Amino acid sequence: MLFASHDINSLHDTFNYLRDIPHCCEPQGETDYMCTPNMIPPDDPVHRYSGVRCMNHTRPESYQTYGCLENGTTFVRMTTATPVFDLSQIYTPTPNRENLRTYSNGFIEIEEDHGKLFPPSTNDTSNCFLNEPPRETRCNRFHFNSALGGQFVVILFYRYHNYIANELHRLNPSWDDERLFYTARDINIAVSLQIYYYELLPIVLGKENMIRDGIISDSDGFRDVYDDDVLPQMFDEYVYALRWFHTVQEADVKYDYNCNFHEWNSLLFI
Repeated sequence: MLFASHDINSLHDTFNYLRDIPHCCEPQGETDYMCTPNMIPPDDPVHRYSGVRCMNHTRPESYQTYGCLENGTTFVRMTTATPVFDLSQIYTPTPNRENLRTYSNGFIEIEEDHGKLFPPSTNDTSNCFLNEPPRETRCNRFHFNSALGGQFVVILFYRYHNYIANELHRLNPSWDDERLFYTARDINIAVSLQIYYYELLPIVLGKENMIRDGIISDSDGFRDVYDDDVLPQMFDEYVYALRWFHTVQEADVKYDYNCNFHEWNSLLFI
């Protein structure tokens, strides 16, 4: 679910409160309009032992923030991802997509590290907020480090693209790089949609409910319900609903025998 959220959700806000505006719990934040810190009461069931009384947080960035719309107009949240499930976190929703490509046999860049294949890395660690050296040192060039499960899926689909492209090239040796790349991309996206709509969401929402509401089909055959006249958009309510799954995300908070905060298990992150 986290991986799916990153496909249609904004990264602006994460960068904002983790990297660009980290001072909302400090005096400087009192005069910063973008600051909306989360104040933690003394009797909080977790942080009453940690001593943490404030967590940094910022307002959502909007088209007004960037000057694309005038102040006073209806608030429209800014998002960096496309509003459709198209593996934005793999292929990126910007012209940077071209930087992923090797322009050979439809492949995207990939690195081998200790015999394993990973997305391209970078020495710029500004997006790798949660790395804890020396155990956690790798930083992806096009993706900020996130929850471990989501990162696993990113790596999986990265590798799968080149697997598909290689098979397409073997079966169609006359195809050029352009056709191989975009066909492999389409197949990769289709596989992710099959997993999301027909394998994951039915567990959460119920298969019968999804069939009744027309989200999925009750047959195994092909269907095409795409409507060229509908503008792809994402309801904010959908994004908020996805965030509910953070409440069931596994994590460990450790205390010593005197009930003092000792350690938060960061193995969820890489």
